[in-house]
Amino acid sequence: MQVLDFTVEENGIVIFDKNVVKRFYGSKIKDGDDLLNRFMTSDEGDDALKNGLIVPVLAIDDMGYDIIIKMDNENCPEESFIIFSNGTYPLHIEEFACIYDLYSIMHWSNESEDGVRINIEKGYYGVNIHGYRIDDENGHIKKAGYIFSFKKESDLPKVTGETGSPMRVIDL
Repeated sequence: MQVLDFTVEENGIVIFDKNVVKRFYGSKIKDGDDLLNRFMTSDEGDDALKNGLIVPVLAIDDMGYDIIIKMDNENCPEESFIIFSNGTYPLHIEEFACIYDLYSIMHWSNESEDGVRINIEKGYYGVNIHGYRIDDENGHIKKAGYIFSFKKESDLPKVTGETGSPMRVIDL
C-alpha cells in the first residue's frame, strides 16, 4: 500500500503509464497537445478508457488530498469512511505508472516526468476509485481523499466507471 499527499491544481487526477499512451498514439501526440479536450470532444476519450490508457478523477476541487494506492486484497482504515465508489477503469502498465494532476494531459509532454510514481507492477488492472472523508465530532473535515484499488487481471476489464459521476469528497 502506498499513501501519498497529492495536490490538485487543475480540477482532476489521472493515473497512467506514459509509455502506454505514447505507444498507443505514436506520432499523433505531440508536446503541448490538449488530450483532455480531445478526450472530451470525440470518441478518443472512450477509446482511451477502453484501452486502459488512463484512470481519471474529474471535476474535483483544487486542494491537497490523501491518495491511497492499494491492491484489492489489502485493507485500509479509510475504507470505513467511503462516501462514493465509481466502478472499474482498466489500466495497462508496461513499465511504470504515475499519478498526475489533470494539467499533464491538458499540456502533454513526451519527456517530462512530473507525476508521482506509484508502486504497482506491470500488467493489466481493473482500478476501482473510492472517495472518502473523515469528519470530526463537529462535522469539520479531518481527512479527505481517494482510494485507488487495483485488481490484477489477465486482460483489460470492461469500463464500468462513469467519468461524469460526481467525485468530489468535500463541499466548498
